[in-house]
Amino acid sequence: MYHYADAIEALADRLGDDDVLTHAGASRTWREFDERAARLGQAFAAAGLKPGSKVGLLLYNCSEYYETFLAALKMRMVPFNINYRYVGTELEYLLANADCEALVYHRSLAGVVREVLPGLPLVKLAVEVDDGGEGWERAQSYEPLLAATAPAPRIPRLPDDYHLMYTGGTTGLPKGVICHVSPWSTGLTAMFATNVLGLPAPQDVDQLVATVHALRAKGVVPVVMPSSPLMHTAGLANSLPFQMLGGRCVTLPNRNFDPMEIWRTVARERVMCMIIVGDAFARPMLAALDEAKARGETLDLSCLKLVVSSGVIWSQGVKEKMLEWLDATLIDGVGATEGAMALQMSRRGATGAAAKFIPLAETKLFAEDGREIPKGSSEAGLIAAGGDVLPAGYYKDPEKTAKTFRVVDGRRYAFIGDWGQWNPDGTMQLLGRGSACINTGGEKVYPEEVEHVIAAHPAVADCLVIGLPDERFGQRVVALVASKSTGPSLASELTEFVQGKMAGYKRPRAFIEVDSIPRMPNGKADYKAARALAEQRTQ
Repeated sequence: MYHYADAIEALADRLGDDDVLTHAGASRTWREFDERAARLGQAFAAAGLKPGSKVGLLLYNCSEYYETFLAALKMRMVPFNINYRYVGTELEYLLANADCEALVYHRSLAGVVREVLPGLPLVKLAVEVDDGGEGWERAQSYEPLLAATAPAPRIPRLPDDYHLMYTGGTTGLPKGVICHVSPWSTGLTAMFATNVLGLPAPQDVDQLVATVHALRAKGVVPVVMPSSPLMHTAGLANSLPFQMLGGRCVTLPNRNFDPMEIWRTVARERVMCMIIVGDAFARPMLAALDEAKARGETLDLSCLKLVVSSGVIWSQGVKEKMLEWLDATLIDGVGATEGAMALQMSRRGATGAAAKFIPLAETKLFAEDGREIPKGSSEAGLIAAGGDVLPAGYYKDPEKTAKTFRVVDGRRYAFIGDWGQWNPDGTMQLLGRGSACINTGGEKVYPEEVEHVIAAHPAVADCLVIGLPDERFGQRVVALVASKSTGPSLASELTEFVQGKMAGYKRPRAFIEVDSIPRMPNGKADYKAARALAEQRTQ
């Protein structure tokens, strides 16, 4: 395995004036990428940050996201992602939990930053990427800061350097997953190199450089476009492998989901690999192609050879429809930030069966009592992700680390909460997640967090938040609410009440008023009854 910053520096030395980042039609070369990250890294050090210091990325998709990520890792600091939808209390919690010492953010988000940062004494530096609007007077501007700072010299790095990926997961407030800086030497990099390009997977920096040169000799320069946010694991972790193979990363300037602009960018930038989020993206993207065809607009999508999705259901019919438009391989990944478990590869004429996935080499199935369930058994069990690049655990949370990351027969596994069973052919059937976590368009929502907000309304006696099926987003957030009185309807009040108290994707799409919340004798929520009631009331 190899350190991300070491790999980028080696590639920058050899690929110099080739483009590596493209945003809104403007490109940056490998040399510029490396130097700008070195300047930003030096600015972090000048502000008093040291190896191990945490650097927050409160950014929309842009070239500066990759630069800031690299800048921190160059200096052996720890970059971490922040959801740009967060409101003040959510952002304050995350920055405090991460022990943030520097924050890089888009100027349009200065309002929430101004609200939160004065109460966080650990933060030594705030840097604004100019995207219009009024900034914060205590922040420094990104471009002038880089121009005034000399590049940091290259330094030796260690294999245990890491970055944090915050995820809502299935157990409450966001948790910082401690991720290796070198997982991209395996996984997608290996799969792409061997299965798509017919080259051996690189095992160190020298082999990586040799692989890139072999690709260039064939005229292949991977171009990857994360259509999903880089702030999520799917966008960042799935795009970096292609960058490390000498590829160019294209980011979309439009901050609202625009399916037609995605396709136009694929055609214009000759994107080879596109990253999406299952049906939530694919359904409207396919509708956009149908609409374009109806109005006579044609796009050359022959460049697109790989579409990667993870984080939400990607249904079989939607995959088959996409393959009518594309001569590409579709990769549907199963897993989480904590570990990859299985994948499904679909091509024209070979799309496989729904929810039937090929397990990764280290993936196992365990019964609740700890027994390994062998292939050939039809017993359902918990899916366990394995391998050498599993995260080290959760930042500052040994209890949750011990619960999720367990050692079985001398091997370490991540138990993320997904259930499955073996098929007779050795593939794995996904049965779903055993927790109450709601996955809406790739965003994970923990019901209890939403319930706390709703319960604060003075007229609410009890409430329960669940996820209901949604054709586009996989699930939608719905709240069952019992009132303290028989007064006027609460639904309209609650819709307004939750505004500004949580990110938009967490807010319930419907408030269903009930006489009482379905609960079992022990007081725990009866989710089966609640879901049936909600489905009945929303039909």
